[in-house]
Amino acid sequence: MDRLPIYRLRGKRIDSAMLIDTAARVFGIDDNFKITDLGSRLALDRGDHLVEVEKASAGVWAADRSRLFNPDVRPSLPPRDEAISVAEEIARSRALLPDLDAGFGFAEPLVAGTRLAINQEGQRSVHQLDFQVVFPIRVRDLPVVGGGGDFTLALGEGAI
Repeated sequence: MDRLPIYRLRGKRIDSAMLIDTAARVFGIDDNFKITDLGSRLALDRGDHLVEVEKASAGVWAADRSRLFNPDVRPSLPPRDEAISVAEEIARSRALLPDLDAGFGFAEPLVAGTRLAINQEGQRSVHQLDFQVVFPIRVRDLPVVGGGGDFTLALGEGAI
């Protein structure tokens, strides 16, 4: 193949209704929240839960801040070989992955993760903090690169 296709993609409309729908699907949030327009993104905040959507890319960041970036946590994670099926079930049951147009599809999911290594008094310990299941997008047999080229679900404490 000496030529590659170029697709012009149009994102969905980013507004408060879309943000509220996303927060409801991710965390079950449907009341007592605050929405803030942060210029390039919209944020929905309720206590420990935060959901942000980038206006340009429709990328979503959703976090339970009570569990976020806490190096003291020793999370209960699913076994690595079950992380994909857990992420697929969460994505399916909460409708988190987009419906792709004809010609586009998802490649096999990949598993990555965040580990924390601590060296105390010459003793090294390594702790797995999460699993990140990546759902790459393909058009025919080619990977989509750049923004929107894949979707990632991070599985932390209680993801079982």
